Amino acid sequence: MHFLLTKLGPGSARWALGRTLINYSQVSGLSSQNITWPVVHRNRLALCYNCDKRRSSSLLEYRQYHVAHANPNVLEENVEVNQERFPTPVQDLKALNKLMQDKFDMSPIFSVSSSFLTPSNVNKVELTLNWPETRTFTASATEKKMALRKTCREALQWLYDNKHITKAIRPIMIYETSRMNTVEVNLNQSVVNELDSVLDIYAKDVVPALSKFDRTWHYYDVEKANLHPTLGGPFPSSEDLDRWNQTLKPTKHRELKLPIDDYREDILQAIKNNAVTLVKGATGCGKTTKVPQFILDEAIAEGRGAYCNIAVCLPRRLTAKETAKFVAHSRRETVGQSVGYNVRMERKGPSVLGGSIVFMTGQKLALKFSSNQLLRGVSHVVLDEVHLRDVGTDLVMNLLRQALQENKDLRVIIMSATVDTDVLQSYFSSFGPMPIIEVPGRIFPVQAHYLNDLPAVFYDHTKSLSINNAEIDLNLAQRVITWIHNTKPNGGILVFISGWTDIAQLTQLLSPIQGLKVVPVHRRLGDHSAALKPAPKGLRKVILATNVAETSITFPDIVYVVDCGIHKICKRNQISRGRWASEDMSSTWISKANVVQRRGRAGRVRPGECYHLFTEEIFNQMDDHESPHILNSSLESVVMMAKVVNPKIKAVALLGEFPQPPSQKDISEAVTTLQELSFLSHHDETPTALGVAAMKMSAPLPAASAMIQSAILRCSDTMVSVLASAEQSPIKFCGASEERKLKADHHDSSDHLAQAKAISGSHFSRTKNLNFFLSQMVKSQNEFLKRTDLNEHDSEMLVKSILLNCYGSLLVRVKTPFSQYMNDSSGKSAIITTRSVNYNIENMDFPFAMYLTGQGKEKMIFVDDTSTISPLSVLLFSPSDLRTEDVDSDTIHVRAWRNRYVKLVLSKENYTRIKNLRSSLKDVLEYFVITEMMNYPDENYNLMCRFRTDLLSCINNLLSIELAQETDL
Repeated sequence: MHFLLTKLGPGSARWALGRTLINYSQVSGLSSQNITWPVVHRNRLALCYNCDKRRSSSLLEYRQYHVAHANPNVLEENVEVNQERFPTPVQDLKALNKLMQDKFDMSPIFSVSSSFLTPSNVNKVELTLNWPETRTFTASATEKKMALRKTCREALQWLYDNKHITKAIRPIMIYETSRMNTVEVNLNQSVVNELDSVLDIYAKDVVPALSKFDRTWHYYDVEKANLHPTLGGPFPSSEDLDRWNQTLKPTKHRELKLPIDDYREDILQAIKNNAVTLVKGATGCGKTTKVPQFILDEAIAEGRGAYCNIAVCLPRRLTAKETAKFVAHSRRETVGQSVGYNVRMERKGPSVLGGSIVFMTGQKLALKFSSNQLLRGVSHVVLDEVHLRDVGTDLVMNLLRQALQENKDLRVIIMSATVDTDVLQSYFSSFGPMPIIEVPGRIFPVQAHYLNDLPAVFYDHTKSLSINNAEIDLNLAQRVITWIHNTKPNGGILVFISGWTDIAQLTQLLSPIQGLKVVPVHRRLGDHSAALKPAPKGLRKVILATNVAETSITFPDIVYVVDCGIHKICKRNQISRGRWASEDMSSTWISKANVVQRRGRAGRVRPGECYHLFTEEIFNQMDDHESPHILNSSLESVVMMAKVVNPKIKAVALLGEFPQPPSQKDISEAVTTLQELSFLSHHDETPTALGVAAMKMSAPLPAASAMIQSAILRCSDTMVSVLASAEQSPIKFCGASEERKLKADHHDSSDHLAQAKAISGSHFSRTKNLNFFLSQMVKSQNEFLKRTDLNEHDSEMLVKSILLNCYGSLLVRVKTPFSQYMNDSSGKSAIITTRSVNYNIENMDFPFAMYLTGQGKEKMIFVDDTSTISPLSVLLFSPSDLRTEDVDSDTIHVRAWRNRYVKLVLSKENYTRIKNLRSSLKDVLEYFVITEMMNYPDENYNLMCRFRTDLLSCINNLLSIELAQETDL
């Protein structure tokens, strides 16, 4: 008897042993019943259940989901062997094994062992079946191969008698699974008539008109090329600048003496004499706020202030905004005079003709090169916090290196506390030696404490710590914060943790403690003014932040830092490679450079202390510097930015010029994704009209594309609400079940539409304002999007279909005789979490769902927000090519995904209609992107507008009728 022991799931107290009955009543995907024998897959016991991010790694494919009912009355000794049915049993069993491995990716379904029995001089062979259950067959014969044939024949006979294989020795579940996943697509006759009429107009009128359409256009508007890269308006004339120069006078600063003030002349002299200068200033020395002002003040004093425009590149939006406010305040101004900022979704530029400082993110600055490759009009570029090596900073360094070759007047200043100087000196070596100015010291010293330096009450936490196990202990953090609060003098506490979930949980843990004012700092929250103000009288301020608080932002009353030593990094999805939406957010130990940065946040008002919640041993094992983000994060956006600046150069060559370039394979996969989503052309990688239009908008590329397409297809308002709620939604701050219930009250099959509707409710007024703000910011990027006639064909199915087309993220449900599971379109396993209204996949109306973002984890993709989508929407809007297979003279199977089972069945006549409709839709989108978004007129515009109206009416009618149903004969 073979006994198998497994736990049903993490945290479960129920186990399955041998043939002991297992209660599956709490297992999603199965009705309440008793099943006697779970299946073994890859030497692991696999149980089918659909839980929130808790499936074991053995639940990756269908192969693990098949649970077979064994007949307990059939035993090995009762098998009646039919030798005529299995004349070649060894070959037949091997063929079955290969089929199961190829079709289901299963491990071998049988194993064989043999022994020679000395007294009787016979060979004994023992064959163990591993599928559909563990069962052993034995036979003896004078020849080993005769005994093997006998055991193979007995195994095949048992499989046949118990209805696991057909007479042709094919697993029955293959046919059953294939039959259960056939979706028939039928077109209503009235809709067919309308569709034929639209396609007739397309063939007779539209195609000839488009053949004469001039599709040539420039990669940037001439108007954009005439705009100043930092001031935003037209380039002022030299006469205007001279007049403005006479009005500029030295600024009376609010006095704040910082260590870098002593190095002012050295820094200015180095900048004047060198194309590239490196300022290596210790944390808190004042380099971020002071160096740009040194440069501008000197220019004003020398009578050339109007010609001094400084772009300061910072890695994070929040940092750029808050630093701009601080610098403006120190110059006795408000933001928008000589100091401004420019970040995604928000810009407050200087109102002066010249003599300005603009703080911006790397990606914003990189886009300026698309119409001004030499960055004319900018006198200095300051790259701050380069040790973080974010993608935007690396891209700007690459573009600056190109610009410096011709723009000899441009000056580049690189700043950081912990930068790897060798890499930068080597990268800019062609411009002469790079002077390095080191600015030591903080305002006050900071004493560092590691976990093993703390009182003995914390020692037990050191045992579970290792460099290979990066997990935050929030209870430990709460205890250390409480200990500081109870034993240390007054002073604010800054706590570094890894993400929003940790911030929310630690806030809850600290809520019972008297005398604390807990202030979270996160990009989702928007307003961070409370963190910058002193704590109310009688309270100690505790700021909970991610690594966004590591650099540049100064919280003036912080004395103590609690550093958990862990951050989340976004890694390129290794599970479903080449897909836009899925990234792996993983927790890892920070680098030694990060530790120094965090420690430097203390000691701004008096001597400070930093409590590292890890041992000194772990610190010594950390990497010296953080690895460049471009080696880990998704490359689509950076490839697109590089291509807009240099459209004729291949992406592999462009990114190959980065200081530490990603692999050619990763670059090529990003290009493939961009081509699939119509941002780059297939034949030469040049940006398409859609790609260039999307890059002009302050939104992520897929969201920008969705905004553009929804405007062209006249369903703009709903799309704006969906995208705004996906960007920031208070629903995400709820627990999983509460979130699902709240969304289900607004929509039963779409998380995206539910969130869009929920934010209009009275409980979420702040996010309602945010929704309005985001929509206005997106619309402000293109004059066409300000029109009021963009909602003539607004419908939920059309909105979801456009999102599928723009994000390319499709989930496919597969049914088996005993379970159901989800794959993404590349064939990899996916789990819809319990936050989604579609988490119970059995209840989905259609076998398809789309999503915007997912997370890769444990060789799976986890998705919180999904929307079911009809088969016809997939056929019309899937960005992937449709793959077809003839069934007979009249019928065709269609797929836009890699799963071999789920297929759509159409008549060949209807498939031709769908294919032509896809072509007409693609042509309409391309035409209106060029004529409306890119503002290029055409004599056939009125004809195309009429055809668009007819086309959208036809598509909406198609999507609104129940066109598909799953056949389950």
